[in-house]
Amino acid sequence: MSFARKNSDFFGIELITAGNAIFIQNQNRYHVRPGEVYLLRKQCTHLYQTGPAKFLHKRCVGIKGPLLEPLLLTTGLHECDHIVPLNPLKITGIFRKIHQIFHRKELARLPELSLLAYQLLIELGKTRQPVYPPPIRQAMNFMEAHLADPISAEQIARSTGLSLTHFNRLFRQHMNLSPIAWFIQKRMTRAQYLLEHTLMSIKEVALNVGYDEPLYFSAQFKKFCGISPKFYTDKYRRSHQYPPPAMENSGPCY
Repeated sequence: MSFARKNSDFFGIELITAGNAIFIQNQNRYHVRPGEVYLLRKQCTHLYQTGPAKFLHKRCVGIKGPLLEPLLLTTGLHECDHIVPLNPLKITGIFRKIHQIFHRKELARLPELSLLAYQLLIELGKTRQPVYPPPIRQAMNFMEAHLADPISAEQIARSTGLSLTHFNRLFRQHMNLSPIAWFIQKRMTRAQYLLEHTLMSIKEVALNVGYDEPLYFSAQFKKFCGISPKFYTDKYRRSHQYPPPAMENSGPCY
């Protein structure tokens, strides 16, 4: 699936919540993952399409106003297309608040939305980090395309064209953890999303993220999240009056 937008009259901030995307703007190509952000510039043509995961869920905020350009310049976002936030949970929280307020039928919501838009720009400016070297990005692409498959560190290294020793050293240098540890984190993040946004059983979720044995998956999930998958699902549903939509592909513009 692909989508092109030409000469838009608003500045957009899009957050990937699940899956991944290939984003092209100003002839620059980026592979964007959950928790990462891409910026849709005014009067630009940009193209995005689903990546190796074959699906994409995202939230979008559009911003207009006379203070936008000075803010982009001040935060350094005027020269960014793609941002990997250091604190993706904080960015996700701001997006969630914007969507909650946007769906209220009140005129008084506009000042709140403006304040949150300001906070979002400031936070993105503070938390952006350099784009990873090509071998790291290639490894991430490979792992995210194989979350349901049993893959080894050797296979991951082979996908980058580097030796296992060289690749492990490079990956730890940039990510502060091993490739397999990063892979497990991504599996657990995907499992969290499926438990929150689908009616899959724990066994089905386990299979979807590469675990044939539900008990072993539950143990890994508890190690990662601190609670079992069943308790996680029950806790999430208690805190929401109704299940969230399966697709999050649009959002407020103000």
